[in-house]
Order: sequence, then C-alpha cells, then structure tokens
Amino acid sequence: MANIITDFETWLLDYGDRLYRYLVYKKVFTPYEEQHAFEDESVYEDTHYELCQIAEAIDLGNGDWLLGLRTIGDDGKVYGMIHYYKLSEIRLAFFENDQHIELYEDKEEDCDDEL
Repeated sequence: MANIITDFETWLLDYGDRLYRYLVYKKVFTPYEEQHAFEDESVYEDTHYELCQIAEAIDLGNGDWLLGLRTIGDDGKVYGMIHYYKLSEIRLAFFENDQHIELYEDKEEDCDDEL
C-alpha cells in the first residue's frame, strides 16, 4: 500500500534525507520554442538530472517552498554550495540506485562553483 502524506512538511520529515535528482524548468523560451517546435526538449534548462540532497526547506506561505539543494557529483562528492529553487520551478526525481552512492567531502577544496 502507498504511503499517504497530506503535506509537504511531513514528506520532508519522512523522506528529506534521501538523495534526489532534479531538473530546473525553463522560464524563458525563444520564439521558435514558443511555437512548440521543441516541446519535449525545451521544458527544462538542461536535460541532465543533477544529484542533490535537500539541505534546507522554507515554507513561503503561498503553497510553495524554497528548497536549498546541495549538489552531489555522480561519484558521490558533496559540494559546499547550496542552490536555491522554488519547488514549483524544479522537478524532483527519486532513483533507488542513487541511495547506494557513498558520499564524501573534499576538505582541501575551496568552492569550485564560484559566482
């Protein structure tokens, strides 16, 4: 039987420690894309799922949440930078195989994702 969860906060408490993959919805489209010429490919900024952990979650009070996502490399390297997205701006995906990735942090490294 499926788990029945009635709110996002409960879901975060139950499943927030998992590893997820996410895609960011594209906000700006070219006129050609707006004609639905590339409807399947252009919905997201990039079609490569980024591996992440949910580091922070803030209830925005309007039914949406601001999520702080800590990026993780496919090799399990945990990066220090946290990217913030509204839940309505991303697509989260759970892959069972990702849960077996051994995570590590490189203490010698400064942040490579400088702005």
